[in-house]
Amino acid sequence: MRYILAATLLILGAAGVTAAPREAGQMISLVCDGTKKYDGRTGIFENSALTVDLSKRAVFHEAEDDGYPITLVDEATVAWMSKDGSIKGRINRATLEALETATLGGLPLVQRYYCKRAARQF
Repeated sequence: MRYILAATLLILGAAGVTAAPREAGQMISLVCDGTKKYDGRTGIFENSALTVDLSKRAVFHEAEDDGYPITLVDEATVAWMSKDGSIKGRINRATLEALETATLGGLPLVQRYYCKRAARQF
């Protein structure tokens, strides 16, 4: 998921909008397909929603009320992490590919996202 956020910021930068945290009202919505690996199994998911809200400095999955705080914004990457540190994500701003890792029941969960822009609001 970190890659999703980074890609989001790249799109904003290409549109002439900087990704500085002081800028309010910047949000981008992405639609992502991808794979998840857990307990030796691989699954596929489609049309997963991801929203990056720079004014709130958070990344949201689907229709969640609470997002994951953004921990890094640079030219190539945007990263986030859950408050308890159990979920970490990163999005490549150029490719809109993201990777998110988590631990569930003591086992690693790895999700790869391949995203495209759904909407942009300012």
